[in-house]
Amino acid sequence: MTELQQQFTVSPNGNFEGQNVLQRRHHGQLSDKLEIALDKLFTARYGVNAESLDTFPPARNNQEAKTTNWPGRIPSVTDTKMIVAWNSLMISGLARAAGIFKQPSYLEIAAKAANFILVHQFVDGRFHRLNYDKQPHVLAQSEDYAFFIKALLDLHQVTLGMGNVSSPSFWLEKAIALQDEFNEFLWSVELGIGVNLRR
Repeated sequence: MTELQQQFTVSPNGNFEGQNVLQRRHHGQLSDKLEIALDKLFTARYGVNAESLDTFPPARNNQEAKTTNWPGRIPSVTDTKMIVAWNSLMISGLARAAGIFKQPSYLEIAAKAANFILVHQFVDGRFHRLNYDKQPHVLAQSEDYAFFIKALLDLHQVTLGMGNVSSPSFWLEKAIALQDEFNEFLWSVELGIGVNLRR
């Protein structure tokens, strides 16, 4: 076993996404030979030696860590896609909570999310599953239809129950139209089930 392997976590398969991220195994001072090897690794990785690289002070707290514009900082990756099935579960939850707790603001949020799907997830009359930056992608699957129809029915029921909300039939009409589309494109008469066929 080499001295590097004795002092750091190093393996042929790596310890993070197939790569080796060096982690100390023991405290204490490293040998001169190992320090030279680490300097060479650093230079190979970053193109300069550690002494010539500009450094910046560490953050003093979480807020500073999130807001300081550090040199070379790579912004965190954010998943910005909207998935109809997942958002439909949220719509159902908000709608039902609105009815139980008599909170119109919950219903407003649920209705806004449902309207986003109704406006942005149809292309040439077909329902789509994903949305990146208000652009629909991938034809909807059975779960998208099922959960969104359920969300629309929950909105319908809650608007009926709250009384002061206009047009509760709007949500029911949209649910029926969506069920008709599901029956046309995904329902298998032979199997008696919905299938995820692409037509």
